[in-house]
Amino acid sequence: NPEEVEAIRWLGSEELKEAMNGKGDMPLWSPWFRIINERLLDVWWKDLDAALNTDKYVDVSSIHRFDTAPEFHGGLGNAKPVLDEVAKAEAAALKEGGEDQRRKVVLQAEHEDRIVGFVGRGKAEVADSAGDVKQGGYGKVPTHKSSKLDQLMRPLEIVSALRLKCTGLLENNIKGQTDEDVEFCDDMLGKVSRSFAAVIRQLPTQLGIDICVFYLVLRALDTVEDDMEAYKGREAEKQAELISFGEKRLSDPNCSIKGVGAADEKTLVENFGRVARVFAKLPEGSRQVIKDITDKMGAGMAEYVSADLAQGTVDQAAYDRYCHMVAGLVGEGLTGIFIASGMENKDLAGQGERVWPFCADPHTEPANLGLANSMGLFLQKTNIIR
Repeated sequence: NPEEVEAIRWLGSEELKEAMNGKGDMPLWSPWFRIINERLLDVWWKDLDAALNTDKYVDVSSIHRFDTAPEFHGGLGNAKPVLDEVAKAEAAALKEGGEDQRRKVVLQAEHEDRIVGFVGRGKAEVADSAGDVKQGGYGKVPTHKSSKLDQLMRPLEIVSALRLKCTGLLENNIKGQTDEDVEFCDDMLGKVSRSFAAVIRQLPTQLGIDICVFYLVLRALDTVEDDMEAYKGREAEKQAELISFGEKRLSDPNCSIKGVGAADEKTLVENFGRVARVFAKLPEGSRQVIKDITDKMGAGMAEYVSADLAQGTVDQAAYDRYCHMVAGLVGEGLTGIFIASGMENKDLAGQGERVWPFCADPHTEPANLGLANSMGLFLQKTNIIR
């Protein structure tokens, strides 16, 4: 392929060694190919017929550490100490529990490195700056922040932001309530959500309060699910908390969940009783929908507590079902509240174009919430891709 390979040249074993020593007209070689040459090629070359025609040298279980040569070291990588620790843990796991345990340790190390290391600032900075840490589906990750100078270099964005902030383009129909708990919910909505908060606050007042409470309940549930540290080693307790959240927490006006979450999410769950008190005053139709969706989502989340999703799901069906549990149900809840409030027609609960296996047969149950799930899965998959 001329777009990928400019030229080819055949080299014998000795010619390759000389070329890689810097002699001749090919002084530049990639670090990974140097390592392959040093560790593997000689053995294959000496037994070339067997290497090409048999499985004698096929090894699908060993993992080779490709530490680069000293001339490639430096920068911000500092990978060697980390890899040394992983190698030590890997050897211990292999000795203790065999290949399965070794693989689990390596995957966990890679998972942690990708979530914290590849984001950009590392574990130390996460520990030192909890305010800049965002709860995510795979634990706590640093959030991106632009410098003040970088922001000032975009004057059109500044003008748009000031116009949005200062000219009252977006109404907040929840603000100004006499109930202090409703005021708390509105304040927390703005802190744990940005894009959703702006939309929810423009709804008619009572519907806005209903959806605000619905959002905060699911955000609290999500905070419990996302926290990888609070329930470490106590996964059964976490599952029980998720399953019973709707029954136990929504009915407790003094509910306070300690030691879970970070930043504003932590404040939300520590003062969740205030959300529960507003929930108790909502119209019956909204309360039934919120309780039902909380129970279903909590049970669904509990199924994934011990699952390793760092490597993805096993197939498309499992991927769709996961997205249904964490987002399709949100679509069902919103649809249910809209209809219960009388603001939307019951046809909104219908099938839509896409047929989902977790929705009822539209021929026997026309209001099977297929369209609601399509909306939820669309948003969730967009978020995952992003």
